[in-house]
Amino acid sequence: MVSETRRVGKAIASLGNVIKRHKPLQVEGKFCKTTRMQRWIIGYLYEDGAKRSALQKEIEDAFSITRSTASTILGLMETRGLIRRESAPFDARQKVISLTQDAIDMCDQIAGHIERLEKKMIEGISDEELDVFFDVLQRIEQNLTNDSPDAACTGLAEERNL
Repeated sequence: MVSETRRVGKAIASLGNVIKRHKPLQVEGKFCKTTRMQRWIIGYLYEDGAKRSALQKEIEDAFSITRSTASTILGLMETRGLIRRESAPFDARQKVISLTQDAIDMCDQIAGHIERLEKKMIEGISDEELDVFFDVLQRIEQNLTNDSPDAACTGLAEERNL
């Protein structure tokens, strides 16, 4: 039995809440109604200022979310003027997702805040400790997604975090 003080899921959820409440990540104005997942997707498309496009399938894979979850999230983002969804030139069934100028402007404003938060989170942590941290996170994710009976719950948990 796992000790109440050593519950991995609780620790990860708690850390997620601390990150979510961190002042520099709080967005003002038009974008205050975006969810954390929407901001992560915007950041993924904006990555390093590249302002790139991606297929919806790439976003699903990058965030380990189901097609229906991605479709719901991206639909809301399109309604709010954050992204454009267009048919891929090579296959009309696939959607190419790209940022609108409003979303790019938002990214320009908060990119520095995110960088400062990342630096703050790893203060006093060595590269070796970070390597172990990321290895453990990857193994936890594999444990939860490797054909286990509970793997089906993963998409449901993501949908609740909209």
